[in-house]
Amino acid sequence: MKRRIGIIALLVLLLAGLVAVCIAVQKRNDGGDEPSVPEDTGVTVSEIKSGTVQSFSVENAAGSISLTCYSDVWKLDGQPDFPVDQNVAYTVVSALCKITARRQLRAGEVDLTSAGLTQPVATVTVMRTDGSRLSYRLGNYNSAAGALYLMTDDDSWVYLTESNALRELTGVTKMGLAQVDTVPDATVVRSVTVGADNTDNQTARSTAWSGLEFAAAVDFAPDAEALAGYGLDEETRQTVTVEYTVTTQVESNEQSPAVRYDTEYTAVLYVGAVSRENPSYTYAMLGNSQMVCVVPTERVASLVK
Repeated sequence: MKRRIGIIALLVLLLAGLVAVCIAVQKRNDGGDEPSVPEDTGVTVSEIKSGTVQSFSVENAAGSISLTCYSDVWKLDGQPDFPVDQNVAYTVVSALCKITARRQLRAGEVDLTSAGLTQPVATVTVMRTDGSRLSYRLGNYNSAAGALYLMTDDDSWVYLTESNALRELTGVTKMGLAQVDTVPDATVVRSVTVGADNTDNQTARSTAWSGLEFAAAVDFAPDAEALAGYGLDEETRQTVTVEYTVTTQVESNEQSPAVRYDTEYTAVLYVGAVSRENPSYTYAMLGNSQMVCVVPTERVASLVK
């Protein structure tokens, strides 16, 4: 009798298990309501070879930017002489060639408006050498998840990506892709002249020049009106002329001893107005450049006083 009861109990358990399996299979066929990928599981959104990217464009609140690659050199469309920072361009391309996400959600599970995807914060388009196109919509940054909302041409899915490069594209500007000018590095500063003033305050001026660096680029090839707004028009700007020497040393070898070469140069720096947005910086540009940059106000004040 006990054996019969045990067999019946076993059959009941087997039947319950079979019913559970059938329900699970039916739920999967119906689409279900469970997340397709757990939060701690990475997923590849897209992956292409970098050499197949011909151009890319970014459209955000700051405007539209488009770059095209010519013989491994990235150039700004419509302004080919613009000094694109090639390292930055290739970093963007690398980020676009392989996009991963920490989580993948069905579009129906996400409030697309709150995620910033109904009207995307930025739209990125990649054109490949075979003529095909990839498009990405970038949304808001979810600080709790530490990731950015992202959608592709497939409207079925929403991704959360931790890519910092993609996050930066949501606010990138043309000048954010610029190769910032470099203040010439001098081995010895022989003289610093401000306008026609060549006083004996050379030590302080030489020290100020040696430590001078451009903090950022703000404009390229501005028109006369914009130049005046920076205080860099001929009537307003201060002209700093620096005479300096650069020493180059060639190491010795079996055939010849070490040799030092001294080369003399002249650099011109135009100093403009203090930035109204951030008084800690002052507008400036090199005499042989079309790029307007900013330098620390305190440093440049020591240079021109």
